[in-house]
Amino acid sequence: MIDIIIFEGIFAKTMVRTIIDTADNLRDIFNQAYISDHDFNIPVSLENRSASNLTFYNCKFNKKFTFLGYKQDLIFENCHFQELNFQYALFVKKVRFRECHFHKETNFTNTKFNDLADFWRSIFHKKTIFYKTDFLGTTVFSAVEFRENVLFTYTLIDRLIIFRGTNFNKGLDLSLAIISGSIGVFDLKITHFTSLHINNKIEKGLSSEDHKSNYEEMYENAVSQDANIPIENKLETFRIIKKRLQDQGNNIMAIDFNVLEKGALKEMIQANPI
Repeated sequence: MIDIIIFEGIFAKTMVRTIIDTADNLRDIFNQAYISDHDFNIPVSLENRSASNLTFYNCKFNKKFTFLGYKQDLIFENCHFQELNFQYALFVKKVRFRECHFHKETNFTNTKFNDLADFWRSIFHKKTIFYKTDFLGTTVFSAVEFRENVLFTYTLIDRLIIFRGTNFNKGLDLSLAIISGSIGVFDLKITHFTSLHINNKIEKGLSSEDHKSNYEEMYENAVSQDANIPIENKLETFRIIKKRLQDQGNNIMAIDFNVLEKGALKEMIQANPI
């Protein structure tokens, strides 16, 4: 809704937010190509459409938002999500999340991005797992802030993923990513973070077979459900980033990750003495 105010022949617009709180209100919304200043106070489920590009600007999704995919370009700018479900969604063309906030749970399980996936300056407030997510085009996490752990568990990086000025307040796990493409690392911000020592949590005195079985179960739960990062994964993540920096010729920053890698190795040895 827009109020028009006239001052001496000059038009001024003041935006009034539209509240969506019933299914009737929701019915015709997604026939538009540009949706701005809406508060969605009911769960939203958006089916596949292919008619035109779609933009959400300055919208708040206060309940669960389920998206099954889109066949044209899709933009979310300055949007706030409480619970986001992109499980099994297919995005055929470019998808941009610009300065968005993901406040609670996000589900990217088996999500497929065929083209650009851009999360510029967005903030993930909770633990995030990109589980079996396919990034087939260029993926951009420039100036993104992850306030909790983020894991790329069995994620396919087919072309290029960019971490420029990305801030990892807690942990990052790239160790299980399937990296057939390239990783661009520029001014990435991360330090030593708390990791999971699975061997220390397994009951003592078990047979070798039972110990291995318990380990595998706890490990899989950590990386696919709980978003905890095992110490082995932290070590490998630092090694991966160090190698990518060396490949880029950024030997100065590679030294920092060499230090982080050695620190993780020392932590792992101390926690699992021979």
